[in-house]
Amino acid sequence: MESSQTNTAESPASANGGTVDTECNASPTPGESRVLAPSLPPGFAASLGLEPRRKLSEGAPVTRLASQDKHLTCKEEEIAFENGALDGAKARCHQLAVDIEKLKAEKAQVEREKRIAETKNEVLEAEVRHQKEVIERLREVLKSHRLL
Repeated sequence: MESSQTNTAESPASANGGTVDTECNASPTPGESRVLAPSLPPGFAASLGLEPRRKLSEGAPVTRLASQDKHLTCKEEEIAFENGALDGAKARCHQLAVDIEKLKAEKAQVEREKRIAETKNEVLEAEVRHQKEVIERLREVLKSHRLL
């Protein structure tokens, strides 16, 4: 049993409820040109590429292909140069990251050495204060025994 309904996905005209003019949408064969619809404003058809193209000379496609090939070669060289520059920049960035890590490690080492030096300095100052206190007590003892 076949259904008499049409699939809406297969029928482009079903979306707007009309019929589709397949001749206007079909590509023209090499011997024919497109017929412009009378409702298009002047110049609009040309901007859409609906006007027939002029015949190209036999050498034009070859010249055009050679020009495109030259353009593509130039683009490839430009991209290769830019990729080389990017690779160099990536290598420099990687080296800078390594240098930054080294500098951070050196800075941490300097900070540790600085704290050690400050601690030693504080210990020496504490020893000097303690020795001054001992000297003062000895003077007091000597004075109390009248030896000083």
